[in-house]
Amino acid sequence: MKQYYLYVFIFLLVIFMEKINSVTYLFSHGFADTGRQANTYMREYRTRRDKPKINKFYIIDGPVKTFNYPDVVCKPFPNIFQTSFGQENELSVLQNAYNEIKKEETDIVLVGVSRGASAASVFMGSYDCKRVKAVILISPFAHVYDVFKTNFFYRLFIKISKYEHKGKHPIDWLPKMNKNIPVLFVCSKTDKTVPCFSTIRLYKKLISCGHKHAYLLCLDIGKHAKFLKAPEAEKFQNVTHAFYKQYGLPYNENFAIAGQQELQDCKLSSKSLDFEFGDLDSDFWDNFG
Repeated sequence: MKQYYLYVFIFLLVIFMEKINSVTYLFSHGFADTGRQANTYMREYRTRRDKPKINKFYIIDGPVKTFNYPDVVCKPFPNIFQTSFGQENELSVLQNAYNEIKKEETDIVLVGVSRGASAASVFMGSYDCKRVKAVILISPFAHVYDVFKTNFFYRLFIKISKYEHKGKHPIDWLPKMNKNIPVLFVCSKTDKTVPCFSTIRLYKKLISCGHKHAYLLCLDIGKHAKFLKAPEAEKFQNVTHAFYKQYGLPYNENFAIAGQQELQDCKLSSKSLDFEFGDLDSDFWDNFG
């Protein structure tokens, strides 16, 4: 009988430990894409025809919660009338997805790409996100007008979208987030959609507000939302796993060891960034309305 109770105790202990250590990745997709964009970042996934696929490089290895923003019709044709470029129309959907995971009592790693990263930035500063243990922001824009410096068509889209000039912007709301939650920013110097200067401005604003757990990985080469298919994919992967290890999240040991030093190199100061990129604190967007 004693042995029976011992087995029951061990069984319950294992379940309890799994609950404590469980992590769900909440994926916030980019504009002109869908929740299936998460497949690019996962270790393994299943195709639409239910065939298993394994990625060579990955930053997500575990349960993933995906969803579609209201502008999704079919890739790559979004409903421009239903996007707010990371503002209220997207925030309500992201909050619903977060609330669904919160019920499961697991920790959350929030991963966002492009518009999805900008929405995640505003979300983190707008709500009490106690379940979020880390945030990965891939090519977020600090302000949507930063994109217009290189993409004129977005400026036309803005007039017919749900975007509000006086609405919430990442550069104003991300600094309001809990300073104990670590954030990894990732951008590329060759990104033609969301220029790296916009992501760098967002990072600079966060650290200027006293956030001590922010990192910036600026890749030399990488097309927008395709960093894990680019020449520096392995660097992106390794730095992310080193970031996970640093903050007690699930990680691949070999990747984390390989990216440990590079992660420390991602603790960049505003001074060093100004030296390399110049003064990025522009008031460009104030001229639009």
